[in-house]
Amino acid sequence: MSIGRVVNWVLLLILVLFTVQTIVIVYAVHTNQNAQETEKETGKVAQISSIIETVLALDNVSLGVMASLQPFSDFFLVYPVPEGFMDQYPSYRTARLLQARLQGQVEFQRSNEDTPDRMPTVQAFWTSDAGEDSLPPLALRNLIIKVDDPVRERSFVLQAKATSVLTYWLSRIIVFYGVSSVLIVILGFWIFRVTTKPFLELQKASEALARDGTYVPVTVQGSGKLRDAFDAFNAMQKRVTGLLEERRRMIAALSHDLKTILTRFSLRVDYIDSGMQREKAFSDIAAMTRTLDQMVMYAKSEEALKPSLQDVALPILLKQAIGPFETPSFKIIWRDVPEELSFVSDPVFLERIVQNIVSNASRYASILEISVHRDSNEVCLDFADNGSGIPDAEKEEVFTPYYSADSARTKNQAGSGLGFMIIRNFTLLLGGRVELEDHQPQGLIVRIILPVLDPEGSAPP
Repeated sequence: MSIGRVVNWVLLLILVLFTVQTIVIVYAVHTNQNAQETEKETGKVAQISSIIETVLALDNVSLGVMASLQPFSDFFLVYPVPEGFMDQYPSYRTARLLQARLQGQVEFQRSNEDTPDRMPTVQAFWTSDAGEDSLPPLALRNLIIKVDDPVRERSFVLQAKATSVLTYWLSRIIVFYGVSSVLIVILGFWIFRVTTKPFLELQKASEALARDGTYVPVTVQGSGKLRDAFDAFNAMQKRVTGLLEERRRMIAALSHDLKTILTRFSLRVDYIDSGMQREKAFSDIAAMTRTLDQMVMYAKSEEALKPSLQDVALPILLKQAIGPFETPSFKIIWRDVPEELSFVSDPVFLERIVQNIVSNASRYASILEISVHRDSNEVCLDFADNGSGIPDAEKEEVFTPYYSADSARTKNQAGSGLGFMIIRNFTLLLGGRVELEDHQPQGLIVRIILPVLDPEGSAPP
């Protein structure tokens, strides 16, 4: 059975329960009204008079104990009666018919005695707008009976409790609707979880595809239209990842083939008689080789590679990666680089990031300043050169493949336009980020921010 059918059946069940409960409420109220009309007056009067006789038979001490226990289901026993007790009911009226019948019952009980004592006096009052001549309905509400006992010189009051058939059902109505509300909340939460679960899978798959082109199939579930959408998304993922893989293979194959041709060229350049032309040819071949190397590195950086995490001694890695680039025309200045600093990372990825940054700086600047600092969560590497810099409007564009900034930084310089893209890709694989800032008075700062990880690849607590 599908999720939609289960939800529909549950909602139908709740609707039926509400309908049945409403019918029961209407029936209970109607029955209560009929019972009030058909209740035998003598039975109710006898019940009340029996309570009065029970209380009259007690002594004062026992009466006080009974008043504290409150044993009657329909009446509160008030003893002793506070002075001005009836003043709290400004609109009370005498229930004459009920009072007469109760008084007659009390007198009848004592008429059989040989030496009857003085008769107790019974007073009955309605505290609402009930008719004076009406008997109490099935719901003993708004009724007060005061009894004066001249023999023991005391008075007590029977005050009717507000209990009725309607009150009985009202308590169950509250419980029913409370339980129903809880069930509806639980059902709503369950429906939310069930309906959003496929979209959470879709979100994760979309993020993986956007991050590094990883194909994460989405489970096909739900209604017909939703299943069609998931099928289409999975087909799109296969198509996109297939195109990315095809492009990477093509770049790698072309780079390999072109390197073979360049090797042949380099052998034939030796036959050029002019020394100047031979040097220019070797320079062009070297530039083309660097471009092809960057294309291969760019293709690798876009692969869904998993970093091989291990403890990296950062100062040693920096010196090994940067050393070959330092020349008389390109000076490296070490600023704020601790002699001992190690953290968990991938040394191969990190070396490629550093080499690309320094390689770019060596073509456009004469000085590169390097500084490193670490806090509890991140390691920050700053590479500041004194080149011409990159305009603010183009700082994001330089991360686009094959983009060349239209500034003096790239003037008369051979480049593939892949350097910054390679830097960002490898940094993202390490879970970090790249920031570009202006260096004063001139130049560019490339900031690499990497997370501090444990050997399992997660951030420490």
